[in-house]
Amino acid sequence: MPATVDISRDTENQEGVRPSAPISEEIQRRVLVLDGAMGTMIQRHKLQEADFRGDRFGDHPSDLQGNNDLLSITRPDVIEEIHRDFLLAGSDVIETN
Repeated sequence: MPATVDISRDTENQEGVRPSAPISEEIQRRVLVLDGAMGTMIQRHKLQEADFRGDRFGDHPSDLQGNNDLLSITRPDVIEEIHRDFLLAGSDVIETN
């Protein structure tokens, strides 16, 4: 289980910057680190068709495995864990779909 990271707007990162600080201001001070390869991180979880379907897409007529965008709906826990891991690794910017 990954360590817990408080990512609320009242939290400062290691450099003392709040998440709500404008990127344009922060990028003037230092290089910002983006998150990494989301697809690779998702693959590490070895998710199955049922993970992509969830309850919401159980009757969908096509295969959904590999449609990673659906995981924000069907497995938000996995997506949150991946984002937390990137933050713990030092990412400043987390991309979303």
